[in-house]
Amino acid sequence: MTLIARSLVFAILFLWMAAGPFLSQVLDVRHELTRYVRVWSMFSGRGIGFVEARFFQKMPDGSERDLDRFELLGFPEPRRAPAWLWRIPSAGRARSIAVQLCAKLEPGADVRTVIRRATSQGWVAQFDGSNNWCRGRVSREERP
Repeated sequence: MTLIARSLVFAILFLWMAAGPFLSQVLDVRHELTRYVRVWSMFSGRGIGFVEARFFQKMPDGSERDLDRFELLGFPEPRRAPAWLWRIPSAGRARSIAVQLCAKLEPGADVRTVIRRATSQGWVAQFDGSNNWCRGRVSREERP
């Protein structure tokens, strides 16, 4: 096969592979034309259920300060942290981590989380950062 023929076959295959994501993401085409091209989906199996969590402290002046969960929980080198701290398996575990962060901060701290889970339809928000996980907690020094 000549160089021109190979280049033409490569170009046709590339365009066919790129057409699916382009049609579904850029042009929002969702009809019978997509039977002939592969439609792109964000999570098709392996990433479903993945939890993304952002921990932050809301300051009295209204600003936000990101919290490093590894350092605050005693793992200055994140590679040595346990797996549950690296790969947060659920919103409940993220809540548990937020409560642990509250215990490590000063009394009256305002720790919040933004948590979203990957689904086949895209990201689904589970917590939007409006909950103060430290509210109502008594610091160790205040306990009887």
